[in-house]
Amino acid sequence: MNEMVDLAEARCREQGLELTPLRRRTLEALIRAGRPLKAYDLMEELSGHGGRNYPYSIYRTLEFLQAIGLARRVERLNAYMLWGDHDRCGPVSLFICERCSGVETRPLDVAVHQPPSGFRITHTVSEYYGACATCGASMS
Repeated sequence: MNEMVDLAEARCREQGLELTPLRRRTLEALIRAGRPLKAYDLMEELSGHGGRNYPYSIYRTLEFLQAIGLARRVERLNAYMLWGDHDRCGPVSLFICERCSGVETRPLDVAVHQPPSGFRITHTVSEYYGACATCGASMS
């Protein structure tokens, strides 16, 4: 956990930003979860730290963590997951288990997804849903 918090602090220092207590607690909750969490689940998780967290505060915090590259929104689930250094290894696909909500990442085959000439990609969404090896084996 400390490694990701240290990374967040370093990125904030580099960009002249602040890792506020709410931002830190939100990051720590994503680390502990190890799976995508919805904003309202995060709000509930963080409510034990005193004070009331409003939805707009949580969403702004998640937007901040996305901006510094430490969180990613899982589009179809409308949930957020810890992201870390994935952006440095290039585009990836997310493989999401519909039973346990576990997520695995794999490099995206960019050759298959070449954009038109001159098109500048700002972000990609490549999500696949199914059953992970553990859950798939239990279905047999």
